[in-house]
Amino acid sequence: MPMRRLLRPCVRLYQCQHSSATSSPALQPPVTSTLTQASYLGQPDHPCLYYHSFRFISNSCMLCDTKQELAADISRKIILENGEKEKVILSSSFKDLLEVADKVNFHYHAALIIQRLGKLHQQGLTEGQEPEELLQRAPFVKVIQVLDKNMTKMSPKVLLATLEAVYDMTPNDIYLVKTLATQVLWLTRRLPMPLLVQVLQLHLSHQETPLRESIVQQTLSVLERRWVELTSMKDIIYLMYNMNSGTPVSQSLTERLEDRALDVVEQATPKELYRILYLLSRQRHRNTPLIRAILYHLNKAALSSLSAIQLANLAYACCVLNIYDVALLEKVSAELANKKESLSPQLAASLLASFSRLRWSHAGAVQLLLDVVDGGSGSSPSSSSPAKETAPSDDKQPSQSLQALDVSDRVGIVHSLANLNLHNAQCQNIVGRVAGAADVQELKKASPLMWLDVVWSLSVLQRLDQTSAASVLSEDFWGSLPVSDSFQSMITMTKLSNINAAAKYEVEGYTGPFLPDALCNGDAKLLVRGEQKTTQKVLSALANMAPVDSYTVTNITASGGYLIDAEFYVDSYGEPKLLSQETTKSRVALKVLDFPDLTLPTSEPTGLHAMAARHLRHQGYTVVQVLHTEVASKSKVVELVQFLQQKIKEALKDLASRPRS
Repeated sequence: MPMRRLLRPCVRLYQCQHSSATSSPALQPPVTSTLTQASYLGQPDHPCLYYHSFRFISNSCMLCDTKQELAADISRKIILENGEKEKVILSSSFKDLLEVADKVNFHYHAALIIQRLGKLHQQGLTEGQEPEELLQRAPFVKVIQVLDKNMTKMSPKVLLATLEAVYDMTPNDIYLVKTLATQVLWLTRRLPMPLLVQVLQLHLSHQETPLRESIVQQTLSVLERRWVELTSMKDIIYLMYNMNSGTPVSQSLTERLEDRALDVVEQATPKELYRILYLLSRQRHRNTPLIRAILYHLNKAALSSLSAIQLANLAYACCVLNIYDVALLEKVSAELANKKESLSPQLAASLLASFSRLRWSHAGAVQLLLDVVDGGSGSSPSSSSPAKETAPSDDKQPSQSLQALDVSDRVGIVHSLANLNLHNAQCQNIVGRVAGAADVQELKKASPLMWLDVVWSLSVLQRLDQTSAASVLSEDFWGSLPVSDSFQSMITMTKLSNINAAAKYEVEGYTGPFLPDALCNGDAKLLVRGEQKTTQKVLSALANMAPVDSYTVTNITASGGYLIDAEFYVDSYGEPKLLSQETTKSRVALKVLDFPDLTLPTSEPTGLHAMAARHLRHQGYTVVQVLHTEVASKSKVVELVQFLQQKIKEALKDLASRPRS
């Protein structure tokens, strides 16, 4: 094609633009040298080409800017108007709300009107009309129509808030409830997980009708399918809490929630970690991997965000789940000192009970709790004389503190002190006041098993007197106790045997009744739980120096219901002798104290085993107690045999140095 034909349209455009430019020269832009750097089809820049392009771009930009500014102004105006309407709706009285409802045409405003109506109804500001009557009024009928037409346009949050407002107004499934609930059900499959949990939360608190109950079940079904989307520990805790509250949740969802908790445990706060542990304790479910992960992160974090009550619940959870983590208990004990002002006597009694079950005898923590129970006035008594302990100036405030507790709490304090084997003057003072209280004495008839715990604790703490011993050793008392083959029944009879031995050996001048021999000869081996690996290791080593049957008898139940792991005879040098050999020799009772038999972190015998050692010595035994911590370091049999020989010699020296009773 000839070049002139190609250039013809450009020339025509130039002529048009030139004619208009000459008519208004002010609009014609100057052509500068900067415009001659391009070429057109190999030719130098032509002014018409650049001028035409400039005019076209400039006009389009001006047009776009004007439209954008206009649109922005309209948007700002709409936002301001909607914001003003929202404020008006949320602050309207009932009469004003009727006027606003009559003019509504936007679904969001319609939803706000229903929410405001629900709040006014709860406050009793709807002229005493029932919800069904209110919603049948013409303005609200229009609101419902707007919602019905635009239901799919409503955001899930607004939808849930509106549904909650209607639920709070009426327990009946009116038309608006059915419409909103149906839309919620349609959305459950694609709702974000936090909103799906909110759907469950809303309907768990509103289960007045079969429709609302069915939504709970369908939401749980969706949660079970979408459980991998749970990423918030807060949502997981809420779901686990509802499982503890009786919500019918499948076992598979329960396991999956714990799996998700394990996956996101690193992101959890100390409070969330504590709550997961506490919820596991309420379920009595020991998920070992999850518990280990929680303990790891709790030991790394500060517990200052936990309140005194939460610390008490944490200690209780450790009891139920058998968690004996020394590092965690140390942190709890240290944090309790910072929360001393928040500790009430009831809370201190609960903590003492938890520490007793955990065998946690941390001196500072226990002393702090005793001070709270004792009213803060008996923290370090300088004398244990009865005159000073019973002086009105010393006992007035402590008595009031103890008296503020229920009788079960006071008995629990005494039992805790006995289990931890605490004998200081303050403990003895508290035990004496509790045991002598009138309402505690009434437990002999009102609650025999609780009274038995009191008397047993007195035996452990060497505070047993003739009256208390006789009250439980009489046939009228033990004959009325429930008898069965249960584990609890065996524990009861063992406690009676312990008290019988204490009355026989430690109550001076006791003239009361004793248990029949048939009741005292129970088999203590029935109370042994789990594998006794440490005991078996010690007995295997003992067999190398004192073979079984000819030198040693194992698993003996001594008088008082105490289990002896091995009984044998030695001479004055500690060398084992034949059982049949009639020479002057000492009878040795070997008892292995495993982890459950020792307190933490001190590794001292618990109250039961301290009492057992005393009573066995009264029966003529030389008691040798071997701690599991001592055995763990002995890997070779020769080392363990040498260790046992040394323990026997030390026990003989200790026996020789004791005064004859």
